[in-house]
Amino acid sequence: METKEDKLTVPELSDFPNEILALIFQHLRFPDRLRMSAVCRRWNELVFAFFGDRIMLHLSASTDCSVPIGKLSDRSYRNVQVFWTEDSSGWMDAVEDLAPKLLSLDLYIMPEERGFLAKWNPPPSLMEQFLRILANLESLGTLFINTTPTTFGAVLEAIHDLTNLATLMVEIRIDDGSFALSSFNGLCRLPKLRAVSICSYVPLCAPGKDRLVPAPFVESLTLEQYSPCFSILNFYKLFPCLTKLDVRQVEMDPEELELVVVTWPALEVLVIGLNSSLLNTTALEMLQQLPKLRKLELQTQVYCTDECIEFDFLQASFYLLETIFQIPTLEELRLVHGPVAGIWWSGQIPTDAPSCRLYINGIYVPRTNDGPSFKCDASKEGTAIMS
Repeated sequence: METKEDKLTVPELSDFPNEILALIFQHLRFPDRLRMSAVCRRWNELVFAFFGDRIMLHLSASTDCSVPIGKLSDRSYRNVQVFWTEDSSGWMDAVEDLAPKLLSLDLYIMPEERGFLAKWNPPPSLMEQFLRILANLESLGTLFINTTPTTFGAVLEAIHDLTNLATLMVEIRIDDGSFALSSFNGLCRLPKLRAVSICSYVPLCAPGKDRLVPAPFVESLTLEQYSPCFSILNFYKLFPCLTKLDVRQVEMDPEELELVVVTWPALEVLVIGLNSSLLNTTALEMLQQLPKLRKLELQTQVYCTDECIEFDFLQASFYLLETIFQIPTLEELRLVHGPVAGIWWSGQIPTDAPSCRLYINGIYVPRTNDGPSFKCDASKEGTAIMS
């Protein structure tokens, strides 16, 4: 006689609903999740449906072209990184197919031989395809583009039509000429744009007679490698409503820091790269004029071109931080030491404003009246040692 127990069968993994499988996959290491996605179409769709935001498709000249191009577009990739060279055009059709689904896209448009960068122009057929791809980026929220001023200018109008764009990162490589700041005038057409990052290895060109059109929606700006003689006031004309500014890679003097404070009084988050000219109480007192400053990060890495400079010249006392802790709105202060030539802090950490959190190289440091003293060992790449 057949019993009820005889009819019971042990369920297989494939019998579980998608929600249960997703919970199981969540506890796997990421490479294992990708291997699971190759088991069957259902699991493939499941992995990309639940974890697609964390998967980036990397396409370059080393991409295995033996994989049928059609198989790439079967998966719902939301993040793609494209390193384009003359040898990597075979999969551009797949990128074009993926365009409407993408949330982020990284574009590197460079010649295979970087030595010819100054005289290089991308093939017209490539630019036509890139423009088609940009025109189909209906959902794109983040765009990174690394190229020359000439190529960037060719795709500029298409970028200004990405109405869902929230983050734009531009890295301009060297070629003949300069990079006009007026190239960003069209950003005012992007109502969802909140963060802009600009890194230029060519001299930035002041607007001159060209009027700069402000992008009032932009709240966060990161600047790298812009010319020292180029006034930061030019960026204010483009981005007047900043609440976050990151200039850790910009060599600043007290006058330039004062311009930042006066120009953007509503700053809540500020990241600056300290150098010897800012290592004094007078310079740091300027930061007290920011009435809304909540988070401050001092990137104490400096770039020394003089081989004779010594670490002793760049030593600083934690006593200087007393000036910063007097900022009444400050909630968090971060000190980051450089890996090569930096500013080495030592001494007793001030206990003023204990509600302000202090982090040194990413490590939380509690501050009490009997708090520790710290010194930074240059031989250990900026390691903070408590004594």
